[in-house]
Amino acid sequence: MDVVELTKKLVEIESVSGNEEKVAKFIYGFLGQNGLKPELVYTEENRPNIICSVGSGRPKLLLNGHIDTVPSAEGWTKKPTKPVIEDGKLYGLGALDQKSGIAIMLMQLLRLKNKKFNGTVTFTGVMDEELQSVGTYDLIQKGIITKDFDAALFSEPGVIAGDGLFIVNSIKGRYAFNVKVHGKSGHGSQRKGVNAIVDAAKIIDAVNGLKTKKHPAMGSGVTCVSKVGGGTDFFFVPDYCEFMLHRSAVVGEDKQYCYDQLNELIKSMKLKSRVEVEFFKRPNPFLDPCMVDEKEKIVSLAKNAFKKLGIKPELKNSDSVFDMNYTVALCGIPSINIGPNGNNIHTADEYVNVDEIKTVYKIYTEMIDNFFGII
Repeated sequence: MDVVELTKKLVEIESVSGNEEKVAKFIYGFLGQNGLKPELVYTEENRPNIICSVGSGRPKLLLNGHIDTVPSAEGWTKKPTKPVIEDGKLYGLGALDQKSGIAIMLMQLLRLKNKKFNGTVTFTGVMDEELQSVGTYDLIQKGIITKDFDAALFSEPGVIAGDGLFIVNSIKGRYAFNVKVHGKSGHGSQRKGVNAIVDAAKIIDAVNGLKTKKHPAMGSGVTCVSKVGGGTDFFFVPDYCEFMLHRSAVVGEDKQYCYDQLNELIKSMKLKSRVEVEFFKRPNPFLDPCMVDEKEKIVSLAKNAFKKLGIKPELKNSDSVFDMNYTVALCGIPSINIGPNGNNIHTADEYVNVDEIKTVYKIYTEMIDNFFGII
């Protein structure tokens, strides 16, 4: 079985977030049948991570990818779990995000099992990345992913940084706030009371113009209101409205900075409503912005691998958070992302470019062999 066929096998197994066990057990069986010793590490009932190592000692390299997918969107013209290749594109739910990346990492483990080298390669196939990164955070809490790793490779799709093959060495962070606006009720036919919806709308409009910090590599932070609720069916001036605000952030903007900035903006508006700003409650920490220095060994190895394959080595930023935020910000592991490209991520007719699956596999081979000095 080659890396493309393995991608197809993984796509055939539905693994929407919350339902990862079947694909984890498939990977467990696949690795075991090929002479390796994987382990299922459960974060929640029926929701395991899959762990497998090759070699021993230092240096230590982490290969991290997620085994869950988003749900199937409306509008598919193909069956999401019946992978098909057309015009060099492999279609299927998760084909791009990121079962092709998982297949690349698994095939690297098989390639390395009979190689002689000093060091350890550890694969972590994690659940829940598409939701709140519970899987990777749990492995950090359990001491499986630690600062002892000398480097980490992620295989999220290239589209997180643009159209092409890139080395992602920085990622914006993301914080979420619940904003609660308390007005004062009154009869809807009279100009009395304080309309909480109107004041909420004023805040939302102001937030869209919020000036965020700028970073030379990461650009600017972004605000996005994702949910609004409040009001009544009756002829009342609504006395309550709330909305959820997401705030992407660059290095130099942490969660306290973003919280204070939002509160200061609201205070400056001198609204009649009373406004509360709360952090959205998560089961694990927010994902902070992070950046890995291009002088790190893993970045240099990636650049050299790209050049050897005739690809221009470009360092890029990801606007979207993923589990690499945790390995860098929480563990201090020099981490980068290199994954195949495609299109329609998180929507109908998702696909990955078949040639790029093979190319990224070659990039990983070159990088890993040079990381450990394998001849």
